[in-house]
Order: sequence, then C-alpha cells, then structure tokens
Amino acid sequence: MHHRIYSYSEGLKRDHEIDCKYLEKVKETFKEDVGVAFIDFMDILSYFSYSFSETIAKKIGNNVFKVPIKEVLRDFLGQMNNAITEDTANILLNYLMVSSQNLKTENGKSDFYLPIGKRRTRDTRFELMPLVKINDDVIFSPITLDHLKKDWINGITDFILPYEIHLTKTINTGLEKFI
Repeated sequence: MHHRIYSYSEGLKRDHEIDCKYLEKVKETFKEDVGVAFIDFMDILSYFSYSFSETIAKKIGNNVFKVPIKEVLRDFLGQMNNAITEDTANILLNYLMVSSQNLKTENGKSDFYLPIGKRRTRDTRFELMPLVKINDDVIFSPITLDHLKKDWINGITDFILPYEIHLTKTINTGLEKFI
C-alpha cells in the first residue's frame, strides 16, 4: 500500500484487477465469519434504509419506526422475492440487533461502565447493531442503517472495516494480503 501511494506523483493508483480480487476475497471470508453472504447483508441494510413498507411500520419519533418482527420479516422476504431463506433473514436480523446485556462488554469481558472510547474492541455498539428489539417489535432509524451501509462499503474499499471483532478470516485473509 505504501508503495502504491508514494511511488506515483498522482497519489494512490487503484488496480481494478487487484481490487476485484480483494472484494471477492472479502465477500468469501465475510460469509465464513458471519454466516451470511455480504450481498444479503447489504440487502437488509438497504431494506431498512429506504425500502421497508411504511404500511406496516409505525412512526414513533423523528425518523424512528417500530415494526412487529414477524411483519418485517415477511415484508423483507417478499421484497427479496424469496431470493434468501427465512433462516438467512433471521440470521441477518439477529446480527443487526443490539443486545442490551452486552453493551458494556469489551473483548468478551463485562465492565461496570460503558467503554465508549474503545470502539474497535466493542462489537455491541448501537451504530453497528442499530435494530432494537422490544418484546416482539423492532425499533430502527432508516438513517442509522443507511449510515451503517455506507460505513461497510467505504470501509471495505478503504481497507478499514467498521469493526474487526468476530471477523478474523476477513481481517487475516481478506485485508492483510491486499494492503
């Protein structure tokens, strides 16, 4: 990376072929780490950002919506034309749901205080898991999910993921070879 940036007077030169190989490798390792395809992950972020059905969503605040989990699951699968399974959709929903019990956890260890300054070592953060489950409802903000989608896309293209916890294969085999 250092050579690619500083060896040319124009700055960073992107190599389309290398970038394509990198992206394919990251997509493979993301699926191994998370259990779902990266494109499906992007699809659910897009769904919550701008294509959820407002007929099933109840607006509870400025840009904050509440939807029954079963309804949002049915709506998402319908919009996907059943291109993914219900199990995959459930994995995606659970992956994006923040766990209030783990908010004060860093590297698997609970703390008395919320370790706000330790962003890289905490995966249970609202900006990474912007779905909140209360009873049988999901509460979300489309702007937050759109921001997360942009963080992932920009992070992958800039070799900086939003977080690295539980993404060991993506970090080790996806990123290090291409930086």
